[in-house]
Amino acid sequence: MVERMYYEPIFSGSVKPENYIIVDDVYTTGQTLRRLKHYIESKGGNVTGAWCIGAGPTLAFEPTRLLIRLLLVKFPDINNYFDVELLTVPQIQYLLRLSSINRLWSIHSDNQQKLLFWV
Repeated sequence: MVERMYYEPIFSGSVKPENYIIVDDVYTTGQTLRRLKHYIESKGGNVTGAWCIGAGPTLAFEPTRLLIRLLLVKFPDINNYFDVELLTVPQIQYLLRLSSINRLWSIHSDNQQKLLFWV
C-alpha cells in the first residue's frame, strides 16, 4: 500500500461533455479510478459509474467528508504530505491505522532501499 500512496497516474486527451463509465483491470487503492474520474470531470465529462474486472459497479473509492475529517484530526499536517482531496477510501483507511506519519515515511524509505539493492 505504501508504494501505491505515491502513485500518481497522468491522463491526457480530449473529453467530450458526455456521460462516462470507467473500467479498470484491478482495484488496489482506487487511485487510478479516482484520478481518472477527476480528470474526466475537470474536462467537462460526467462519470456515472466505475467497474473493475471481477467486481461490481462502484464509486466507493470516494471518501466521505467524515472519513477525511477523521484523517485531518489524527494527522493535522497531512496536507504537507498528500493532497487529501485526492486520497481514496483504502488509502485513508490505511493511513488511519498508522501510529504516525513518520511511520509511513519509514516504511517508504525501507522499501526504496530494498529496491535499490534489487536492481
